Amino acid sequence: MRALPAILAGVLAVAVLAGVLLLRPSGRERPNLGEIGITSQTYEAKVEGVSTAPCVANPELQCAAVALRLTEGPDLGSEYSLAVVLSETSPTFAVGERIVLSYQEDAPLEFRYNYADRQRRPVLLWLAIAFAVVVVGLGRMRGLAALIGLAGSVVVLLQFVIPAILDGRNPMLVAVVGAAVIAYLALYAAHGFTRMTTVALLGTLAVVVAPAAYRALGGDWPQTERAA
Repeated sequence: MRALPAILAGVLAVAVLAGVLLLRPSGRERPNLGEIGITSQTYEAKVEGVSTAPCVANPELQCAAVALRLTEGPDLGSEYSLAVVLSETSPTFAVGERIVLSYQEDAPLEFRYNYADRQRRPVLLWLAIAFAVVVVGLGRMRGLAALIGLAGSVVVLLQFVIPAILDGRNPMLVAVVGAAVIAYLALYAAHGFTRMTTVALLGTLAVVVAPAAYRALGGDWPQTERAA
C-alpha cells in the first residue's frame, strides 16, 4: 500500500503525456489576432525629441509631438513622429527614453505605429535576476530546483497551453492537461521525489480534474442571487 501513491502518480503521468500528444499545437495557420484587438507585433523606439503644439485634428487640444527613431522592426533606423493628446492620464516622454510601439502592417504609414508602453525589459530583467539570487541564496539547491520548475511552467504555458487554445483545441482539456504538467514540474522540482510530494501531487491533480469532470458530465456552477 505504501507504493500506491507512486503507482497512481505514474499512471496519471502516462495519461497526462498522452493528453499532451493528443492536444499539442498543430502548427497550422492561426486566426488574425488583430481582428480581436490583440496586437501581436511590438517594436522598440528611442525618443529623439518632444515638443508641444495644438493638435491638428482639434486645435483646442494640446498634443505632444514625439520624434522617434525606430530601433527594431522592418523600419529599423527610420524616424517616426507620434502625436499624443495631452491630458492628466497621458504618458510623458523624455529625450533618450526607450518606448514600445505597437505595429499594424496594413495601416497607413502615419498610423502604422502607436504608443504601447515604456520599455520595461531592462527593469524586469534586473528584477528577475534579483529574485533568482534571493531564492537561490535562501533555498540553496532547493531554491534553484524551484526556479527550474518555474521556468518549466512558463515554457508549458507559452509552448503548449496558449498555442493549443489558439489552434482551436478544447480549452478545458488543454487547461487541465497543462495544469497537470505544471503540477508535476513544480512539485517534484521544488520538493524532490518523496512520498509526501507524491501525495501532494495527487491532491493537486484531484482538485484540477474534479471541476472539469463535473462540467464534462453536464454539471453547472451554482448561481449566486443578485441583490435587488
